[in-house]
Amino acid sequence: MDLLAQYFAEWQVILLTYDKVWYEMVRQTSAHTGWRAYELYVGANSAPVHRLQGDQSEVFFIDRAREHLANGDVPAAGNYARSAFEWKLKKHCEERHVPVRYFRDPAKVTVESLWQAAKHKALENLGPANKQALEAVFARIHMFQSIILNPLSHATTTPVERVEVEGAIAAIESLRFS
Repeated sequence: MDLLAQYFAEWQVILLTYDKVWYEMVRQTSAHTGWRAYELYVGANSAPVHRLQGDQSEVFFIDRAREHLANGDVPAAGNYARSAFEWKLKKHCEERHVPVRYFRDPAKVTVESLWQAAKHKALENLGPANKQALEAVFARIHMFQSIILNPLSHATTTPVERVEVEGAIAAIESLRFS
C-alpha cells in the first residue's frame, strides 16, 4: 500500500479481492489516504449491487440487516444486527474512555466484556430514577443477547426468526448509555 501511495499517487488503482481479512486491512490502512472502498456482490434476483463503503457505523450495519430481512435472509440479518451492536459498544467505549479489560490479543476482547464495562460505567453516579430507566433499556438488549447478539448464535441449530431480528434491531437503535 505504501508503494502504491508513493509511486502511483496520480493513478487510478483498482484492487479486487475475495479475501475479507485482507480487504479490511487495506481499507483500514488506506482510510486516511483518500481511497474509496466499494463492496460488490450479487443481491436479490441475482442483481448486481455495489455500495461505497464509508466509515462503518451503526446505521450501515442496521441498514444491511434490514436489507437482508427484506430479501428473506434472516440469519444474515442477525449477523448484521450483531455487528451493529458490537460497533456501537466499541464506539461508546472508545469515545467515553470506558475501561475494558486489556488483552494483547484483541480477539480476546469479547463483546460481553465491552457490554459489561459500558453498562457499569453508564450506571455509576446515576440517581435511582435515571438508573431505572437505563436498566430498562439494558434489559431489552439482554433479552436479545442469547438469541441474536451472542457471537455464536449463528452456529446453533435453532433457527433465528424474523421477529427476533426485528426486535434486536429496535433494541440496538434504542440503546443509549445516558
